Amino acid sequence: MKCCGCGTKVQPHEDLPHVPVTVRGLRDAFGSDGGPLVMLDHVGSAVKLLRARGIAVEARAIVWTRLLGVVPWDTQHEQTIWKEQGERYAGLQNRLESAERGEQLQKDLRTIENDIPRTFKLVESNQSDVLERVLKRFACEETNVGYFQGMNDLAGVMIRVMGDELKAFCCFEALVNLMGHFTTSFPSDIWRRMEEVVLILEKTEPELLASLMKCMDGSSEWVWLLSGAMLAMVRESATLEDVASLWEASLTASCGWHRYQVALLASFVGRHKADLIQMEELPELVQFVNGMRGTVKARGLIARADRILHLLENESNEL
Repeated sequence: MKCCGCGTKVQPHEDLPHVPVTVRGLRDAFGSDGGPLVMLDHVGSAVKLLRARGIAVEARAIVWTRLLGVVPWDTQHEQTIWKEQGERYAGLQNRLESAERGEQLQKDLRTIENDIPRTFKLVESNQSDVLERVLKRFACEETNVGYFQGMNDLAGVMIRVMGDELKAFCCFEALVNLMGHFTTSFPSDIWRRMEEVVLILEKTEPELLASLMKCMDGSSEWVWLLSGAMLAMVRESATLEDVASLWEASLTASCGWHRYQVALLASFVGRHKADLIQMEELPELVQFVNGMRGTVKARGLIARADRILHLLENESNEL
């Protein structure tokens, strides 16, 4: 064991078993009993460990709140944080029940009610009520961007993973804000990210890129098919575990969430090269992409994304 200089013992990474990281493991390696889960000086090391080993299923409800910034890694006042969040959440219900509802909010609430029955990752009927409350309160929070179709699937995953309504709401809210797909800069922000996918394919899959552009008469606007890719990956992933693994890979990536998401999209396209390269018309391409539900396997997608980023990094270093 090594000491960080403040009395906290830190276990070297190489001494930890090659198994998913537990809360106990994090605290033993980077925190202290009765104190922070992870000391502030060791957050970077803790995230690297999570990236290398993965997160134990039973630890996700705690670790995700840290990775998403809902709860600081080094807090010693977690109960206070959830008390304050609980009061805010209750206040949103009061606002929801008030008579003052704008036209857009009323539209959002109707859309939510229509989306609840078709949420992909919910299997227990009692979770539908939780999902409805989470989405409606999110929609009426003035600082949020309102409701967009597809958010129901993101919230459904959070409800399954967190096992607690308030924590699911807060983590869902943080994830939406992190994604940035629904910000006021739409569609320019998402178009920029899609252009990054094109740039990656130019270097990694030039033949495939040429074929896809041919479907659009030489235009790269085929990438709009991927504009809801984060949402699509939730639906297209084979299991809840695949979704969780993709999110965790992005949250712990050294290059940052957005860069890794772009690499995942490029990986997603590249893994289906054999089929996509045969597409000759845009309707055929659209039909194929829309029919890919249940086909995403996280392990292969992540491995390919890591190789893409490694290749790009090597090319950058050579310049």
